Amino acid sequence: MHKKDFKKIIAVRLVQKGIKKSEKEKGLSITLIKPCENLGSMFDFTRERAQTNIELGYYDTLKVFKGFHGIRYCVDVNRDEEYFLKLLLQMDQTKLEGLRQELGATDGMPHRRFILERLVPLLVELLPVTQCVSYGELTVALLERAADKVGIERFTVHSYDSFEQEVVKAHQPEGRNVNLPAVLKGSELLLRAKKEPLLDDIADALIGGIKQG
Repeated sequence: MHKKDFKKIIAVRLVQKGIKKSEKEKGLSITLIKPCENLGSMFDFTRERAQTNIELGYYDTLKVFKGFHGIRYCVDVNRDEEYFLKLLLQMDQTKLEGLRQELGATDGMPHRRFILERLVPLLVELLPVTQCVSYGELTVALLERAADKVGIERFTVHSYDSFEQEVVKAHQPEGRNVNLPAVLKGSELLLRAKKEPLLDDIADALIGGIKQG
């Protein structure tokens, strides 16, 4: 298309992985829309799958062109980074205590240092986000986990405030902790293996802090 003098191209990726980013040509603008999840087998022609994929494509496109946040959800964020930093720093301290032990945090490490130096970098590693992710994107990603568990509607545009309120109201903490042998506490490899319950525990701590705040 570039050879035909098109300067702006909208490319739609149909798979999550396996396609290399094309080299940028001078004067060429490429907008890439990629799926937030697997679109299913090419042999799955059911009406339900087709309808789901149409909706996924629509909301993935909105995220690109409207700048909405979210991985599985579509969230219109109207809060600044200071707001989200405050939410992260006010995580429930009781819930964080178990996480401090599992992550092998140094005794006496201040609450805020633990969150910013241990939890935030860990979230960047465990969540499907980029290295330059914002505090807002991290917060929304954690809230999405809780939203998915309680069945909050995916295929709609949520304003951030209503999304936060709905998640906090419906959320029921599961009261679990990631149990590792003492010798393995803080092991990055083991933490990745236990990432799903670990992320759920961090989401519980975030929502607990919002409720207290």
